[in-house]
Amino acid sequence: MAESPTTQYASSSNLEARQNLWTYVSPPFLLSDWIVDLVGPWPELRVLDVGCGNGAYLGACRDRGAKVVGCDLSFGMLQAVSHNALVNADAMALPFASKSLDVVLAPHMLYEVSDVESALLEVRRVLKPGGALLAVTNGANHARSLRALIEESVRESTPGWMMHDPAIRKFSLENGASQLAAVFDSVSCNRPDRSLRVVLKDVNVVANFVASVGDRYESEIRVPWTTIVDEVRRKVLRIISEKGSFMTSADVGVFICH
Repeated sequence: MAESPTTQYASSSNLEARQNLWTYVSPPFLLSDWIVDLVGPWPELRVLDVGCGNGAYLGACRDRGAKVVGCDLSFGMLQAVSHNALVNADAMALPFASKSLDVVLAPHMLYEVSDVESALLEVRRVLKPGGALLAVTNGANHARSLRALIEESVRESTPGWMMHDPAIRKFSLENGASQLAAVFDSVSCNRPDRSLRVVLKDVNVVANFVASVGDRYESEIRVPWTTIVDEVRRKVLRIISEKGSFMTSADVGVFICH
């Protein structure tokens, strides 16, 4: 079962809008490559990418010689993936034999399941002794300046509104370790060794990002989400006009668990 509305991942379009914003990290930084390079060697490893989305990590695993399967609850999402081993399944009921996998990737998805502990127990079940879970998520400072603009825009009609991002509220770099430690013997957290600053000069990139999360929040506010998108667009356009760009930053990391 998923935490977000079914419309959020009915296709890959919302995810792609958010991924596009992070392509403007300066200097460039490819998160999927950084993540998979923390574990290795990959050749011949049996890998499951659970919550694979549109396949951002599948290529990185293939390039390193892994035998990787992509798994996602959304059939619509899987339709956007170019890969020959895909499974439409729930993270809390994985269709794999016990102790059959070397690595499980869980990239930005544990905060989407209805029961994190159940999903983690399922991951532990399918991992071989000595196998590793790589659980990717965000920290409290992720996209802080952009979230502040969204909150400011919403509060004009809905005072006191907070953007409760599930990646920060439910399973984050701050609260994820304790949840993982309840299931795994060893949990370590890795973060990039440099600031991941995003420099944006195209207001449409920001507007598309904001539009992509509308189905999560529109029921909480007093105006249509399109009104918020337009207001954020106006504010970002002003910032770009005055300063040359709008900047935010990524706060991201990965837990490696055994």
